[in-house]
Amino acid sequence: MEQYLFTLGGKIRCIRCNAMSKRTKTQCSAPAIKGKTKCRTHGGKSTGPKTNYGKVRCAQVNTVHGWETRQGRAVRGEAMKRLRQLEELGHFLGFISGQKIPGRKPA
Repeated sequence: MEQYLFTLGGKIRCIRCNAMSKRTKTQCSAPAIKGKTKCRTHGGKSTGPKTNYGKVRCAQVNTVHGWETRQGRAVRGEAMKRLRQLEELGHFLGFISGQKIPGRKPA
């Protein structure tokens, strides 16, 4: 990764934004904001929540990480717990034969 970017025909040297593109795997070609490592497009101006109210709001927001939310993950976990309990009962009563579902068992 290149650390510096020369602008105005090489007269001004500035820090280059170190964000990488997921699609093309290339480094951003914009200059970073002064004192930061990212350009304005990639979050260099962001400071995050400052007040306690803002921090609480940020924690309670329906945050999506990847394809799922916390609520969706919790619902899926409860459904898997019920499925494993039914599977255990089916094996115990002899309705189900063969291997059990692999993975961590519910506590």
